[in-house]
Amino acid sequence: MEGKYTSAIPVTESQHRSQHLQKERKVGIVDKAKNTAEDALGKAKEAAGDAVGNDSLKHEGQKEQSKSEMKDAGENVKDAGHNVKDAVTGD
Repeated sequence: MEGKYTSAIPVTESQHRSQHLQKERKVGIVDKAKNTAEDALGKAKEAAGDAVGNDSLKHEGQKEQSKSEMKDAGENVKDAGHNVKDAVTGD
């Protein structure tokens, strides 16, 4: 049963949901950090491409920034969904 959480102590449904939400939020924090790093790399590539006149590098940097922004938007939607769920369920 690798990958499954097992415990000799019974876990209530509320505790299980709470543990699941904590894990999801930790993953969300890691994803946001990766998005920030990707955005910074994109900005650096864009600036470097602009500085040396390399349009390909400049566009690659802009593409990475756009990709990061889209991922951030997805994370924000996911967070909003969790907030609505928490408000409805009282968690």
